[in-house]
Amino acid sequence: MTDLNMLRSTINPSCFVVSGLNKKGCKVKLDAVPSSRIVIDFDKAGSPLSSNDVRCDYLAVVNGSKTEFVIPLELMKGGLDSSKVVVQLQAGANFAQKHISRNQVVSFRPVAVTGSAPKREREKLRNSPVKFHGKAAIVDRIACGSSLSSIISFED
Repeated sequence: MTDLNMLRSTINPSCFVVSGLNKKGCKVKLDAVPSSRIVIDFDKAGSPLSSNDVRCDYLAVVNGSKTEFVIPLELMKGGLDSSKVVVQLQAGANFAQKHISRNQVVSFRPVAVTGSAPKREREKLRNSPVKFHGKAAIVDRIACGSSLSSIISFED
């Protein structure tokens, strides 16, 4: 598993989030997410990604009971714009690749958290995977206000 303390030492502490995630009225609960985790808010001052960079809202690295999870998250209260979300999630994946060894076995789970999501945009999202260390992952989508544990079992 990734040494969370080593990763933590490379990031400005002001960028860490401990409780629920919230961007412009779209929230995600972290209940049932193991406490052995790091959640980076890329929009905070001191972020390792500048405000000029394309970036997702958050990156979570979670040590589950058997598996480590790498989870870039993009939150948008309005309607889903799949093209934009995929680019932002890929930026989070690219950041994670620089800090997590290719030899590290992880469950990579990009997540879009949205308000409304028209069928056409949901289909585009399913057909636009995000890559992490060369492996493609389909983007999971949950509604604003949901819990991250509603789509990821951290016991795996």
